[in-house]
Amino acid sequence: MSRGIAHAMNLALLLTVLLVVSVAAGESDASSSSPQPCCFPNQFTSKSLNVQYRRWATVTYDYTNQRKMVQFVDSDEFYHFDLSAHVTSYGHTNGQCKNYTTIGYTLTDRCIPDDAQFDQDAGSLIGPSLGVNSFRLNSESQTGIVTVSQDNCYPIAYSLTDPTAGENLYVLITEIKEEIDPSVFDVDLSKCVCS
Repeated sequence: MSRGIAHAMNLALLLTVLLVVSVAAGESDASSSSPQPCCFPNQFTSKSLNVQYRRWATVTYDYTNQRKMVQFVDSDEFYHFDLSAHVTSYGHTNGQCKNYTTIGYTLTDRCIPDDAQFDQDAGSLIGPSLGVNSFRLNSESQTGIVTVSQDNCYPIAYSLTDPTAGENLYVLITEIKEEIDPSVFDVDLSKCVCS
């Protein structure tokens, strides 16, 4: 299957899921003023679905200590993001590990950029009755849409593209908890080799 067709199918799947959630939630009146970009809470945990690879992960966000951990639920694979040093470590809990000196095109900044534009059309796919806002990003490092909860600015879904590499990432986020387990970051990265 060509990359373009796979990209289109993943986008169609994401939009279908969002539309189903919208219909199930019902309708409500949209706000008359445009919401402004916001910042995610400092620490929280979620379950995330990478739509294109159809893989679930437990994701721990710790912006207080400038780190993020993605642990796949179906394997011993993980991604450890050192947000201050811009180093991504990908590995297995059995010790195999590689370091990358780029963060990539995932959500790494705590705040949606000030120049992000509120996208009323994208938010309507999920449904205003769910209390979400969507923002369109357009920078040199990433473009796409980030949808967040209106009350606490928790990320709900995002569709991001790295314009330089042409890589896409579609993620749905569920089961958000206002807590983290700091022990998830206790992985031995000393054997990670630079890639």
